[in-house]
Amino acid sequence: MEGILEPLTGSDILGYNDDENEEFEDGPSFEELQMEWQTRETLENAESRARAETTTASYASAVEKFILWLRKHLTQPSVKAVMVQDEEDVWQLDAAKLALSMEDSANVYTNYTFSYQQGMNSLRKSGLGHIKTLRSGLGDIFAKKKVALSQIALTKLGKWQKSRRRDDMAAKMRDVDPVKFSNARSSLPYDAYEKIAHLMAIEDDPLLHVMFVWQWNCIARVANIQTVSFNHMEWVDDHLSTRWSKSKKDQEGKRSFNIAIMANRYDWKLCPITALAIWLTVRHRAESMKVFTAMKFLPHIHKNVLKSTNQKRGRKRKLKTTARPLPTSSSSSSSSSSSASPPNKKAHIHDNKLEL
Repeated sequence: MEGILEPLTGSDILGYNDDENEEFEDGPSFEELQMEWQTRETLENAESRARAETTTASYASAVEKFILWLRKHLTQPSVKAVMVQDEEDVWQLDAAKLALSMEDSANVYTNYTFSYQQGMNSLRKSGLGHIKTLRSGLGDIFAKKKVALSQIALTKLGKWQKSRRRDDMAAKMRDVDPVKFSNARSSLPYDAYEKIAHLMAIEDDPLLHVMFVWQWNCIARVANIQTVSFNHMEWVDDHLSTRWSKSKKDQEGKRSFNIAIMANRYDWKLCPITALAIWLTVRHRAESMKVFTAMKFLPHIHKNVLKSTNQKRGRKRKLKTTARPLPTSSSSSSSSSSSASPPNKKAHIHDNKLEL
């Protein structure tokens, strides 16, 4: 009869394969397997596995710290406006009132996060991680209480989060007591990095090896390593210095700073200077200031370089190569002329150093 829902069969379900019945002829049918009704507790438990237990615990901890801070400032009208007393007369957070308060720029959440970040910055720490965790924790509370943030509140919350990131970068770039950058290399264990670098070093194409080693030593994205250019390189005392012309969060390069690239004289496969030297040795001269450009690969030279380097393993390594000129800014403007004069700068490897 039209309008009455009929029970689904296997053929009614998208992606159902009738051949599956042939594999389970002696067992329960497809329909029987789908008939079990799940309890609310089972489904909520399944949903909780969307993230690790430690992550959920960190969200709860961040929210608890926020509530404790609110209880200390109950004399403030804006704080009391988002709190409610439970049956034991303990002040708790009212999710609906908090969501409504976020439509105003001056609310308890912005007050707390700003004060917290300022305090952490005074200790030369970021504090941004806790702010992000708190936002996620409050998001869980809103979802659990079935409270929806208005579009105005969402817009203001997004702008506030962006302002915290900008203040975080400003604290890291300030001249006096700058906040330390987090060590992104800790996400990849050193043993794993060493093993991967060693495997990449013996490949025919040195591109992945040099970019991987440079990414590790610069604590940078691959997109940043792609933009490495000769006009941003210089030797400073005992190390090579470079910087990015721009980055994902700094498109104009106003917050660019010098990055020290140190040589590793104990293991050439982990040495960014040696990796760059090999890359320059086996590539054709490019009329570009960028280190990594589309170019023809010279595999026969690379094999000779690897053979020469491996033969000197355990001793002081000297990568002997013919001096190869580096492009200059003038060369890129005269690339259309076949009679362009060669650049004045030259790069060659001597005692495991790239000399300009």
